[in-house]
Amino acid sequence: KRSSPLFSNSSSEVQLVDSFEKPEWDNKKALTFRFVAYDVEGTLTKEVIDDIWSHVVDQVTAIGAQVR
Repeated sequence: KRSSPLFSNSSSEVQLVDSFEKPEWDNKKALTFRFVAYDVEGTLTKEVIDDIWSHVVDQVTAIGAQVR
């Protein structure tokens, strides 16, 4: 759990849920993560959730991963 740099009252948690590999994938694997974001002072709006998700996708793709 950590505070989100995007929004002062929001926090997030990330957990690795599953990992899968195939020999023909050449050093690649499929990872499933659970991402939980919440605001300690109220309900997150769709706009805030979309901004958080966009930030997560940007961070993941910046390290060369693919989001599916």
